[in-house]
Amino acid sequence: MNLLDPLGLLGLTALIPVIALYFLKLKREERTVPSTLLWKKVIEDMQVNAPFQRLKYSLLLILQILLIGLFGFALARPYLNLGSVPGKKTVLLIDTSASMATRDAGNDKKQSRLDAAIHDARTKIEDLRQGDEMALFAFDRETRQLSKFTSDRSMLKQMLDSLHTRDLGTRGDEAFESALATIQGKDNVEVLVLSDGCFELALDKERAEAAKGNTEDTKASLPDRLKSFRFVAYGGVSDNVGITQMNARTRTVKKKGGSAEEVETVLFVTVENFAPVPREIVLSISTESVQFPSKVVQLKARVTRAETATAEPGKEMLMDNARSEEIFKLPTGTTGVVTAKIISPKDSFPNDDVASVVIDDTESISLLLVSEGNYFLEKAFASMRGLTVKKVDPKEFMKEWEQKGQQAVELYDCCIFDRVAPVSWTDGGAMFLGVMPPVAGFVKNEKALEWPRINYWDADHPLMRYVTFGNVTIKSAQSWTVPKAAKAVVEGPIEEVENTNPAVEKNADGTPKKKYAMRPLVSAFVSDRVRVIGVAFDVFETDWPSRPAMPLFCGNALPWLAQASPRRRPSAQRTGEPLAIPAGLGAGIATVLKPDGSSESVQLTREHTTFVKGTETIGLYELKGIPGEDKSRIYAFNLANHAESDNGVRDTLKIGDLSMVSHPSAVQAKREIWRWLALGAACILLMEWWVYHRRIGL
Repeated sequence: MNLLDPLGLLGLTALIPVIALYFLKLKREERTVPSTLLWKKVIEDMQVNAPFQRLKYSLLLILQILLIGLFGFALARPYLNLGSVPGKKTVLLIDTSASMATRDAGNDKKQSRLDAAIHDARTKIEDLRQGDEMALFAFDRETRQLSKFTSDRSMLKQMLDSLHTRDLGTRGDEAFESALATIQGKDNVEVLVLSDGCFELALDKERAEAAKGNTEDTKASLPDRLKSFRFVAYGGVSDNVGITQMNARTRTVKKKGGSAEEVETVLFVTVENFAPVPREIVLSISTESVQFPSKVVQLKARVTRAETATAEPGKEMLMDNARSEEIFKLPTGTTGVVTAKIISPKDSFPNDDVASVVIDDTESISLLLVSEGNYFLEKAFASMRGLTVKKVDPKEFMKEWEQKGQQAVELYDCCIFDRVAPVSWTDGGAMFLGVMPPVAGFVKNEKALEWPRINYWDADHPLMRYVTFGNVTIKSAQSWTVPKAAKAVVEGPIEEVENTNPAVEKNADGTPKKKYAMRPLVSAFVSDRVRVIGVAFDVFETDWPSRPAMPLFCGNALPWLAQASPRRRPSAQRTGEPLAIPAGLGAGIATVLKPDGSSESVQLTREHTTFVKGTETIGLYELKGIPGEDKSRIYAFNLANHAESDNGVRDTLKIGDLSMVSHPSAVQAKREIWRWLALGAACILLMEWWVYHRRIGL
């Protein structure tokens, strides 16, 4: 036991006068005594009250001594030190991602998880002893260092008070790597991860650095370096239902019985149940002026990861039945902001109960098709309404490209290059069929893929909505190495790839370890001003055109590519993604109004896209004061993050093949017990009062 205020023990000096009172002699008046009998009585009284006699048993004296002793120790603020060591360094990693806003933590199970984590962090700050230091980090989509190692309690508390949840996903790797770098070379350190564990860790960078011997202690493996980490989990079982995806598809169709055209919009809303029990969801759709009838959706219970891993092959998974994609056909001419909202049931995480999209009043796509002739493509495009197609012979296009460069395609929203490609592609959206995209990072391998087997396609990617490649046969395809930023949405056979670190990655016999990877057959690449789709096979070398997958894929690809057009913008984005204001709107100062009421001035240019950060709040962002335009532009940002909506607390953090179990006791340290001493003193005071009035023990 230790004392926070040792000077409080001075209160024990009150024992001196209390005990002294029992030694003092009573003062008596002198009187004339007429009888020896009375004289004897006086002598007896004088002996009884004579000072400095041996103290006799007195219950009152004992109670008074205990009372003063307890009060004295209480003033000294004693505490129990549960594991704290002088000179200790502590790093707090506090999760501020969207799922930490779930209100199922604390003693009453109604606090947000972040509030509970901040409460424990504040306790750890109060527990700092002389020589102890603490550093604070907050992490979600990005990692922010709030303070370096310091013992300044007030400053650390001030940093804690500034924390709030942000509607962002979680990237734990960067946070762990920052903590490892902070504690490198330091002794007596502890890292506390205060989170709900709704994220996965790979720590590839840390493993690679250790493998190359670039860390200070080359002998320390990653498990050894993580020994000082303690994971403290917050939250409970998920009761969440949420909207995990929402977008709109607008096209121009002909009116019945006439040649006039009208705009038709279809809304796609994905709702999921993350609770372990079935749920009935009431989903409403509304515009700024119209409330459409609600729809009731029945979803089954969410299966656990263990149940998913042990499921029998071919058995229908409940996980698919816990998700439903609802399709709404909006009335003709619907434009502006359309909002989907889960009315019921209410859950402890409302952030994903609302999502919005922005529907423009003009959604036609202008397409340039560079091809010698492709019946299948032309047939697919002919079935798409609201699409203007201009077909150009490759020779004519190359001549114009040599003269104008990228300006040759500036009038089109997107381009399709069939077995031909320009020298480079630096702006806009384009799909390259049977030819490698002329974008840095794409490399063609010498050996072609003969009858490649399709092993995987990403059903969650926007290009692959309702698209399946399970029944597509390919005779031959090119073998590509794609940039790291590219996403392989369809992957083929597994092949041996180059071992980039043969000196370290070796087999037991010392030979370089062979590495394998699936070859991409369809890749999607996105950068500042570019959206590119690369299809590694010629459609004439496949039976793809005879499958529904091809027109569906083209229908998904064109709107996705057209988002790179300067005159278009996405109908909805995820929080955390920069707001991309395309070039060509004009040059000058504009203002972005954010959902939290703040605003930001931005400089627009005609030369390049303007990116606005700070989109970590769900809601609508309004761009006002656009040079040359009277109307403002609205951008919708939604959470749309499956990992954050799947907010059931994890008792264990998975780090590759390692596991880090939650340790709630890691946030416990010294606990003051003066309150209990004060309570005991109050009880003794009541007992002393009772004894005194009962005249017990003199």
